Amino acid sequence: MGRRIEIWVDEVGGAAEAFKKRLPERVAEVRAAHPGKRIELWFQDEARIWQKNKLTRRWAKRGTRPSAPHDQRAAWAAGHCPRTNGGQWLAFRAICPAEGKGAGIVMPFCDTPAMQEHLAAISAAVAQDAHAVLILDQAGWHLSGQLVVPDNITLLPLPPGHFYFPLIDVR
Repeated sequence: MGRRIEIWVDEVGGAAEAFKKRLPERVAEVRAAHPGKRIELWFQDEARIWQKNKLTRRWAKRGTRPSAPHDQRAAWAAGHCPRTNGGQWLAFRAICPAEGKGAGIVMPFCDTPAMQEHLAAISAAVAQDAHAVLILDQAGWHLSGQLVVPDNITLLPLPPGHFYFPLIDVR
C-alpha cells in the first residue's frame, strides 16, 4: 500500500541552492522509478485559520491591570470536533501549478493523522497516469515514521529551516 519516506540530504551550507540545483535530477530519479507515468510537481504547506489571539493592548496607568476582553465569536468552530485546540484550525493545502489543481483539508491539529488525511486527498487529485513529487517542509508530521505515503506520491522535503522556494522551474 505505502512506501517508506525518502529524504534527500543536502550540504549544510547553501542547502537552498543545492536543493534547487538538484531538483531536476531528483525529479528524473522519480520518473525513472515510475516508468510510463507523467510527473506532477506538487507543493504543500499548512496555514492557521480562525486564530483566537489573546493578547490585547490597552492604555492604562502604570501599576494598574485593566481588563482586556477578546473576541469569543469563533468558539462554535471548535465545538464541532472532539479534538479541539481553542478555536484554532489549520488548512492543509497543496497545489500542482502546472496542472492547475489542488487539494486541501481543514483540521484542528497539525499531526500525523491530519497529514495522512491530507496525503489521501492529494493522492485522489493526482491523475491516474501520473506520479506526484510533493515538495514540503520538514515538519515532524510530514516525515513521521507512522505516516503511510500513497503509492502515487513521493515526498521531497525542503532543507531544514527552509519553508518555501519561489520560482522553482523543473523541465
